Amino acid sequence: MEKVSSSKKNKDLKSLDDWYLHELPVLLHSREPDPYMEQKELSKLVKWKLTRGQWRPRLQQFADQLSEEVVKEASQNAFRLLSSSNMKEAIEAMASLKGIGPATSSAVLAAFRPDLLSFMSDEALIHAPSISKEYTLHMYLKLMDVIGRKRKQLYKDDPDTAWTAQKVEQAVWSFAHAHVDEQPNEESKSKTKAPKSAQGVKRKQRGVRASVAADLLHQEHAKSISSTTAVQSSSSSAPRRRAVKSATQPASESRLVTRDNKRRKVVVEIDD
Repeated sequence: MEKVSSSKKNKDLKSLDDWYLHELPVLLHSREPDPYMEQKELSKLVKWKLTRGQWRPRLQQFADQLSEEVVKEASQNAFRLLSSSNMKEAIEAMASLKGIGPATSSAVLAAFRPDLLSFMSDEALIHAPSISKEYTLHMYLKLMDVIGRKRKQLYKDDPDTAWTAQKVEQAVWSFAHAHVDEQPNEESKSKTKAPKSAQGVKRKQRGVRASVAADLLHQEHAKSISSTTAVQSSSSSAPRRRAVKSATQPASESRLVTRDNKRRKVVVEIDD
């Protein structure tokens, strides 16, 4: 996470991430038996969310303007419902606050129960199979079903690691951003220095664990897209062969180009 965080434009991400993952859960559980979140904590959580993803000043303003009373009441109600295994109602209770939607509500509840819930990040929505990038309660419940199944599978394959829903989402987020960082555009390639060998080894070691969960989600996503693409390709293969082949091009070369075009189409659709 440290390597990925350092590549973000906002330098606050590392400290905010440490606060969200380590300090906030302790604060919430210290208020048992009826835990709640304070207004300043919700405001800081929204800052973490926006720093981690796309910055939207208006959402930060909404959180900053909420009163201490309404935040305490909504969060207490949400945590009570979650403790009773009412995930849907818990999200709805937190989302009753102005400017707080399902994504921010998921971050609040995931800080309280990271073993069961994760943040509804863009990266998780993109890599999870059969999930659309829609910030709705319905889509979040589907995402939690996918992450829950992967968490159980990871624990079965690696029982010595305490895989939580939050750790699976972190792995997907890290994998997605590391994947972008490793493929710079042509302009940045000329300005980027080659990493030292020791740094490269450490990066590879960190990537092995981080990519495990992300690969599982990404592979299912790739399979679903590949199958759809294969059907589309088979129905339009004849016209493509005629378009590729020219008077000066041998038939064997034409077939190779056709296959390469199909392969490239699959890769592009998966990466998008």
